[in-house]
Formats: sequence, C-alpha cells, structure tokens
Amino acid sequence: MIDRWDGRMGFPGGTADEGESLLEALEREIKEEIGIQVCIPKVHEIASHEWKIGTHFYGMEVSEMEFMHIYYHILNNFARSILLHTYQEGDKSRFLSETTGIKIVPIVSHNGKGIDHFMSNAFAGSAREDLIVLLEEVLGVKITL
Repeated sequence: MIDRWDGRMGFPGGTADEGESLLEALEREIKEEIGIQVCIPKVHEIASHEWKIGTHFYGMEVSEMEFMHIYYHILNNFARSILLHTYQEGDKSRFLSETTGIKIVPIVSHNGKGIDHFMSNAFAGSAREDLIVLLEEVLGVKITL
C-alpha cells in the first residue's frame, strides 16, 4: 500500500486515458506512482466496485524473492525521487506529489495489534474494502473488525 498526499492510505492507481485498456492503465499508473514494471501475464483481478466511479483492484502473486526485489526497487526509486526533487528539476515520477511513502500490511494479529489495529487507519476510496477482500478471500486471513 502507499501513503498518499492527503494522509490516507491506498493502492497505486488512477484513471485510464482515452483508448487505454484497464491493464495498460494499471501498468502505466504503477510505473508512475511506485516506479516498477508490472508483469501483465501474472496480474489477475481481485475485486471491482461501483462507487462514485467504477474501480478495479488487481493483484500479482509473487515469490518471496520477487517481493524482496520489488520492494528494493520501490525503496530505491523513492530515494532517487527525493534526491531529484531536492537537487534537480525534471523528475517525472509521482513520488512526493501523490505518493509520500509505502506500507507493508501486517497480516498477523496479536493482542489487538497487527492487522486488526492496521485496519483502523484512514483509507482512500475503496482501498479498505479491497484490502479486506484480498486478506479474507484471497489470502484466508481472518480480520476482527
């Protein structure tokens, strides 16, 4: 998950440009907001919501090693963006303008801490509901709300 400019947490994303498929938009938005390339053949839809707008939540199953590689690249891109914003013009990423940090969701619970406490944070749009679907229906993690 990401920390957003407005203080809430959410998932990277945005709107599809004219003529752009949902997966093309997903690929572009992930690259813009967290600086990584998505492997489209590994992506699958997890949930869709009709809210004020239609939203689509996608996931990508990765191994522990792939996760560590992705996490490293996100941190590296975030640090690079901080330096570019501080010392140079021309950083095209959305770090610091839309994305102000990243979160690893704790999927364990212990004495009211972990995921149960994490769920009390402020979420943007349907991010909380998407996270619940991911945790309960995909990962089989029971949440006490």
